[in-house]
Amino acid sequence: MMTSKIKLWLIGIGAVLYSATIFWLGIGIGMRSNLHQTAIELDNTQAMLAFNRLLEERKLELLLSKGCVTAAVEKTNIAIDQDTKLLASLFKGKLSPWITKYVDDRDPNLLKTLDTFKSKYGDSWREPECTKKS
Repeated sequence: MMTSKIKLWLIGIGAVLYSATIFWLGIGIGMRSNLHQTAIELDNTQAMLAFNRLLEERKLELLLSKGCVTAAVEKTNIAIDQDTKLLASLFKGKLSPWITKYVDDRDPNLLKTLDTFKSKYGDSWREPECTKKS
């Protein structure tokens, strides 16, 4: 026959094990839910960026179809400048090593230039215009 101290001790151990199990299940479910939401937000951001890129490509196409090569080149230079400026700021932060390898494999010289990159346009510029009619 068990004494009351042993019964209390066993009940206490059971309560601790039950609480720990519920806690870890809650953590697991919460993490899975958070990862799912993060994946949705990442997809949303990628869709927005792809759409914005599509709009810019249509503007370039229009400029080129009008014969406005100079304006199209200037618009491209602005985009390159701003993307490089963004990359330079991102590489100053904490990025995973695989992204450094990804960039370096495709453009071995780019990473060397990011530390000293100076934007030609800064935070504002005039959009190139073309007065030619199509």
